[in-house]
Amino acid sequence: MNPFYFGSSAEPLLGVYHSPNVQSARDSAVLLCPPIAQEYILTHWSYRRLADMLANEGFDVLRFDYFGTGDSAGHSKDATIEIWHENIKTAANELLELSGLPITVSIRENERILARKPGSDEYSIAELSDGERNALLIAAAVLTAKPNTLILIDEPERHLHRSIISPLLTHLFARRRDCAFIVSTHEVLLPIDHPDSMTLLVRSCSYQGKNASGWEIDIVTGENAIPEDIKLDIYGARRRLLFVEGTEESLDKPLYGLLFPQITVVPKGNCREVERSTIGVRAAADLNWVHAYGLVDSDGRGHEDRRRRPRRCGCARAP
Repeated sequence: MNPFYFGSSAEPLLGVYHSPNVQSARDSAVLLCPPIAQEYILTHWSYRRLADMLANEGFDVLRFDYFGTGDSAGHSKDATIEIWHENIKTAANELLELSGLPITVSIRENERILARKPGSDEYSIAELSDGERNALLIAAAVLTAKPNTLILIDEPERHLHRSIISPLLTHLFARRRDCAFIVSTHEVLLPIDHPDSMTLLVRSCSYQGKNASGWEIDIVTGENAIPEDIKLDIYGARRRLLFVEGTEESLDKPLYGLLFPQITVVPKGNCREVERSTIGVRAAADLNWVHAYGLVDSDGRGHEDRRRRPRRCGCARAP
């Protein structure tokens, strides 16, 4: 519990901030607006107890006294409803700052509530982008779900860039450890951002009439430390991989793609990276469904080297 003064220096308001329990911290804050006159006195202990309980549950909580009441500046005879409305807005912005949320709110004509981010103009919820709306809907649905709920999130990348949706999901997963999540996505980098999760690669689906009757799925668990670049090669690829030298812009990939049309060709730059990737995939116990091969250039190496290295790493050398 931390008492302090905030607002204007001429007419400061007394606030009492209750910091959240770090072990159950939430992405939410509570502003307790007290009653006035006799009710203020009668409920003071109850509001303090309520603030402590909310903070223990992980909420940022702020209690405060209106202008002309309690220990805030001013006299009750000078207080008006309009001033107290302004006090609530000031207290709300103070709470957002204490909670680490870089947003300020204001109330305009016809009680319109507007928000503003640092360096931006005010905007209403009607002016939110599709991505902002989608992020709010996902966060609201997850944070308000009942405990032990299975939450399905379908293709969040449709309206949100990976740089936004990935940290958002990480935050929501941490806040709702009492729930289970299934996220369907075409963004191959999204599962890489969450290495502790189990990834299901859906290969195909069979139907009986209009109903799905079976799925062909490969599983990548989070138990083995598979390098991120190798995971990226696997996600979205066929079950047979051919690692070759060269880059995405060189002729190696289209040339070998024509020679091996049923295999996913992955350029890895040089022979050392081809061998490392091939060995890494073959050594991963939970990637037994992936058949990885490597093909490197001879580069003038001797006959014994050409015979020995393929047997060691599963690579072959082009003549």
